[in-house]
Amino acid sequence: MRIYILWGFVFALSIFAWRNWFVSTCGLIVLSVVMQRRDFPSHIMEINGLNPWNLLLLATVSGAVVQFIGKRRKINVPRTAIVLMALFYFAILIAYVRAAMDLGSIPAHIRPGLIGFTGEFIINRIKFILPAVLLYLACDSRRDLKVAIGVILFSAVAYACLVIKRVPMSSLLVSDASDFMRYRHRIDRDIGLMAIDMSMLLAGSFWALFVVIVLAIRKSSVRLVGLLPLVVVFVGMALCHSRGGYVGFLATGIMLAAARWPKMLLLLPIAIGGLFVAIPAVPARLGMGVGVADVSGSTTQDWDQITAGRLTDLWPVALDEFGKSPLVGYGGYACTRTQIRDRWLELGNAPSHPHNAYLEVLLDMGIIGFLPVMALYGAILSVTFRLFRVRDDRLAAAVGGMGLAMITTLLVTAMGCQTFYPAQSTVLYWCIWALGLRLFVDRAHARMLPAPGMAYRSRMNVRYRKRDLLPRG
Repeated sequence: MRIYILWGFVFALSIFAWRNWFVSTCGLIVLSVVMQRRDFPSHIMEINGLNPWNLLLLATVSGAVVQFIGKRRKINVPRTAIVLMALFYFAILIAYVRAAMDLGSIPAHIRPGLIGFTGEFIINRIKFILPAVLLYLACDSRRDLKVAIGVILFSAVAYACLVIKRVPMSSLLVSDASDFMRYRHRIDRDIGLMAIDMSMLLAGSFWALFVVIVLAIRKSSVRLVGLLPLVVVFVGMALCHSRGGYVGFLATGIMLAAARWPKMLLLLPIAIGGLFVAIPAVPARLGMGVGVADVSGSTTQDWDQITAGRLTDLWPVALDEFGKSPLVGYGGYACTRTQIRDRWLELGNAPSHPHNAYLEVLLDMGIIGFLPVMALYGAILSVTFRLFRVRDDRLAAAVGGMGLAMITTLLVTAMGCQTFYPAQSTVLYWCIWALGLRLFVDRAHARMLPAPGMAYRSRMNVRYRKRDLLPRG
């Protein structure tokens, strides 16, 4: 029955996309929450990639293109953003070409076909950013902006609910790591995201929701209602039992406080730390490998357990291979196409990822490709930070705070895993960043108007013009 409802939902939104593709884009964002679940149709007629989410994406993009052409609408995107995105995807393309010409170096039992490799390395990294692009182009009023924010936050809460459904709450009340670590695989198996990816998503989403409650909601009664989803997202993140997520959560809170509420810099870490200590499983997870007794009876730090082999096995080998080709790297799938895999096998483990997003980019693209990738994320950090500090519009500041929370969480957790390539775990992130850029651009255009009453295509800034908040040059 659920499958029939799903197809009815997809069919209705696909038809509606030709009339109002903003609504279909919002449906696409919500549908991304369940697109990797075990019971979600992965293909139709044995055609891989032909699934409900991809079909809805195709219909939404088609509807948007036809409406843009028919109404002759202009795409108002900053030139800097276009250049950064072009360089970002050009670097991905070069890494793909180099890997596609050397797929034979991947062991046969894990070697993807050229079609599968193209779908994973190129198509997926385009399709996961398309909802954000569609949202940027469609959201041209403050009403649409509020709806989009609500859809994104609803999707984050839905992710948290799926985690709470799969991982028992009792796992938060035990201090023995063996009792709660065994539940982590359920998140990947049943929801489709690894626990560390889910923890990153929910950590950023918690602070995004917090910023909206504090800045964008004025009524105290509504704020109290908003505490319920805030608690749900926090519990979902805690149930992931991910040290990277916990560290990213704390770092993001400190970043937000430093950016807008500096008086909270001392209070916030203490409050968060106290909250974590009150949950027995959190300090137990963070303390794994700390103070381990050796054969002589003295305590020491087991860095292999603390970092899950990153400092002792994974990173030293990867950095050694990177030093042999620092400028251009090795192309995509570097960890499985080079001697890194063989050396990792000798140490007992051979993952396909170096468990560090920065190192992944350096191995795949070298320093030459690393620079445009970091330039793009640096630009996102700059735009969201500046928008978060806006004082004349609380909604604009809330969008900036949401984006700043998410980019900070990603940049911090990327040191322990994650990826800088667009993926399902960052669909909500890219959507918020797109809204932030759209609002940032509209505010910049509004400032260039000679008078507050002059007509402007976007309705995002109608509030500024009526109140005459534009700076006088």
